[in-house]
Amino acid sequence: MGIGWDALEDLSAYTEMRNKMKEVYGDGSTYKNDGHATWQFVNEMNIGDIVYAKKGIKAIIGRGVVISDYIYDSIRENYKNIRKVN
Repeated sequence: MGIGWDALEDLSAYTEMRNKMKEVYGDGSTYKNDGHATWQFVNEMNIGDIVYAKKGIKAIIGRGVVISDYIYDSIRENYKNIRKVN
């Protein structure tokens, strides 16, 4: 699975995601939820956690189990911030 924010590059380099998001993407948002989501993706998600892929807020389109730590894959074209999931 992947999370966007590719322009930030390796998300594990930051202790404060929101500040970097404002620097890279501008002050058009507080980035509160986005900063929290990226922080959790990198630092709080664990191997064995169950994740759900959703479409919108109601439709669950997939379920998986996290099988890797956070990976930044600079070679990928999109979604360079990833975790492997079964």
